[in-house]
Amino acid sequence: MWRSLVIVVGGQVLLLGCMFAMIAVRLAHLGGGRRICQERIAAWAGDRLLDMLGVDVVLHQSAPWPSGPCFYMSNHSSALDMPILMSLRLPNARTFIKERFRWYGSLGAVLSLTGSLYTAPQEQHERRVKRFREAQELLARTGESVFGSPEGTRVEGGRVGPFNRGVFHIVTELQMPIVPLLIRIPDSVSYTHLTLPTKRIV
Repeated sequence: MWRSLVIVVGGQVLLLGCMFAMIAVRLAHLGGGRRICQERIAAWAGDRLLDMLGVDVVLHQSAPWPSGPCFYMSNHSSALDMPILMSLRLPNARTFIKERFRWYGSLGAVLSLTGSLYTAPQEQHERRVKRFREAQELLARTGESVFGSPEGTRVEGGRVGPFNRGVFHIVTELQMPIVPLLIRIPDSVSYTHLTLPTKRIV
């Protein structure tokens, strides 16, 4: 219980610190500085969150990240996926994420400051289409990469969830190459109750 409490409180303090650092960077760059927030501050925070959880990330990569715009696509089966992706430092990439996370206090602020692209719920079709169109226009204008999952939500237990078509319309329209990622988390790693032993490998 105490370990879980320390991790929760420590994580909040870390996110608050990152939020203020990102605000300072954004102000100093007159609204710019998104990549510094994403690839340096958020990546550093991802590393520290994984350290607190006692998780090591081992990256098996045969080639460097693409230099041009692309769509990073991966499975999404764990609460650990977010800090893992933060720690990967995907170059010049935004992330598709559910809009409810925007209101998650310091986490929501960090996501917004790194330029996350929020998606509306599936049942709100018109708003969802509008959000994807706005995202497509932004990516076409900036030439940035983007990250998303085929299912658009976390799916646990080795199942395959419903296919999320929205992001793939954007990928097709912009003719973005797809870079597949696989996040494999051993069954021995418990993340639900934050009872991780020290340095388990992901």
